[in-house]
Amino acid sequence: MAGLALAALFFEAAAVGERQRAAASKKRAVLVGSINIDITIPIARLPDREETIVSSEPAVSLATGGKGANQAIALAKIADEDEVEVEFVGVLGTDDYKLELELARWGIRHDRCFSSGLPSGQGYVMLDRSGAATSIVVSGANGDWLGGDTARRRKDLAERFDEVLLDGSVLMMLQQEIPKDVNEEAVSAARRHGVPILLDAGGEDRPIDDAMLASVDFFCPNESELRRLTGQNRTGSEEEVVEAARSLQQRGAANVLVTLGERGIILVTGEGRVVKQPAMPAVVVDATAAGDAARAAFASAVFLEGLTLEEGLLKAAAAGSLAVSKQGAVPSLPGRGELAELLAHGRGSSEAKLQKVAVHLVDAMQEQLETMLEALRRRVRGWLRENQGSDLRFASRLNSMRLAGQPGGTLDLVKRQAGLGLDYVFFNYPQHLEGLGKGEVLRALKEAGLRAGAICIRFPLEVYGLGSFTHPSEDVRERARQIVEQACGWARALGAEDVVVWPQTDGYDYYFQANYTAMWQRQVESFRKVADSSACKRVKISLEWKPTDERSRFSNVPSTAAALLLVREVGRENMGLTLDVGHMILAGENPAQSVELVGRANKLFGIQLGDAYSRLGAEDGLAFGSTNPIAALELMYWLQEVDYRGIYYFDTFPENEDPKRECQHNIRRARHLYKRAREARRQGTLPQLQRAHDALSILQLLQDSLGV
Repeated sequence: MAGLALAALFFEAAAVGERQRAAASKKRAVLVGSINIDITIPIARLPDREETIVSSEPAVSLATGGKGANQAIALAKIADEDEVEVEFVGVLGTDDYKLELELARWGIRHDRCFSSGLPSGQGYVMLDRSGAATSIVVSGANGDWLGGDTARRRKDLAERFDEVLLDGSVLMMLQQEIPKDVNEEAVSAARRHGVPILLDAGGEDRPIDDAMLASVDFFCPNESELRRLTGQNRTGSEEEVVEAARSLQQRGAANVLVTLGERGIILVTGEGRVVKQPAMPAVVVDATAAGDAARAAFASAVFLEGLTLEEGLLKAAAAGSLAVSKQGAVPSLPGRGELAELLAHGRGSSEAKLQKVAVHLVDAMQEQLETMLEALRRRVRGWLRENQGSDLRFASRLNSMRLAGQPGGTLDLVKRQAGLGLDYVFFNYPQHLEGLGKGEVLRALKEAGLRAGAICIRFPLEVYGLGSFTHPSEDVRERARQIVEQACGWARALGAEDVVVWPQTDGYDYYFQANYTAMWQRQVESFRKVADSSACKRVKISLEWKPTDERSRFSNVPSTAAALLLVREVGRENMGLTLDVGHMILAGENPAQSVELVGRANKLFGIQLGDAYSRLGAEDGLAFGSTNPIAALELMYWLQEVDYRGIYYFDTFPENEDPKRECQHNIRRARHLYKRAREARRQGTLPQLQRAHDALSILQLLQDSLGV
């Protein structure tokens, strides 16, 4: 046993050392700043003094924001993840927003953040119809860097910044949404270590002293900040902007980078050069984080990629034009591929440039229109769901429709699902769709009054017995990826919402049979390639994990937490999870808790309902809520809490029951439990009891009020 312990320590030390060597080989950018929850309020116009107006939409939208977090995420999305490590240092609040999950989603290191007893900062963004954003920031935890013993906290800050910068940082980015003293400590540490500093003037409405201006390498105001900080109210011409920037240089500033919105960017260098970059054409939807995106792109180009100032300004203009075309701070920040694609549009003849930019504008307008229509559909469905409970959308296992003595093909099975109260059909691929034309499948769906909900991958076992995305052979893995890409083509043709990947054989049966690290990396790499492919990049790819199967007793992804980790490592917006109740019970999980975990990460793409006795190695596929009714009720409760809006799919196996009657029973049962869960949420008593962990009172409440 001692030998095993020593071996374990050796391998862990080797793994840690390997991770440290990998991190040490990367360039590092440090972002010190704020992180908020942004609450966007759509308005027709700003209210006048002492005036109350009603928002132009019935609901606000929530997204991670704050200038520090925006710029950290913007850098992480733009930079080459194999070459650059981004670290965020801020103060995390104690509330349910869990903003650190958004940082983790983009691979941003944040373990050296401070914590606060205050709630997270909040940014109230008033967004008018032109896309102009006016914001008020409640600092919350962002203002709690120096609480208590200020002298001691400043010493702690200095030590923390020294620790961060000793890891080989090549850039520090700051802004003014955090206390002035914190920026001073960060600047002092950066100067001690010779790390260049870029300071964003945005944030708190406060003056900036000459010592701070002289300590940073790039000072970055927008036009309104430039006027406020210089007292020069006229900046309508380029000459006036340059004059105001030079007044800052007279106070000690080295390089002044001024973002001017639709008028572009002007850089006045310490050597006296004036570099101008026109804005790129854009469809303006929301300008909230456009400046953050531009400054991050400039910093990435100049400090991380070693490009010229002119090339950095071009990238900044491209990033800004992409950012204004989408709503929300973090959701609007462009990725590396988007940026490269837009910059490619700027090459070639003038006519070609205009044509390519026009195509980009049309694509942006179409994407925004689709976003607006989907938002409207969500609001209507939400109203129906909350007020009538009638907007639940159902699908059921197609193979369950194989009635005894009544064999039939796929289109016969679709016909048997008509009139049962279902809304969607989930097709297995390739099994259900081989040999069929897309037109005849669409006709069958129309005749049955149904729509395609998802395409579910079933890798043929004769080829993929040793794995699909984890198979030892790259040729076999490539063939598996081709199957998924073909399924994406079917999804687009039929209008399905997801491609659900169940990697049945991605696992192993014997100890020492597999190299776990290699197997995991193969799966991550394959999902990335699929999600990025032209066939699938506009389709949601959803992993349906299962802990064990007769074809692989140990799954490569054995739990919800492991599945979520895989999704985060894949790091693609169109990649998420489908949670199967039977699989979660089989893994010893509480389905409601797993739903909360994935829902909080905004990665719950699908739910598959059923029930099981949880006997070893068995997935019973029983009628929903039949053996674990309280667990089923809590599942419905948390599906509402995380605002799940997808399809409710019944993955049940009515081997001895009439499959049509069983399907109708599942629908009635799901609606009943959903209604009971909604009643529990509306009563408001349950959260109070949960805060006290009062199990017996909760059981009494379930019995008295909900009849469970």
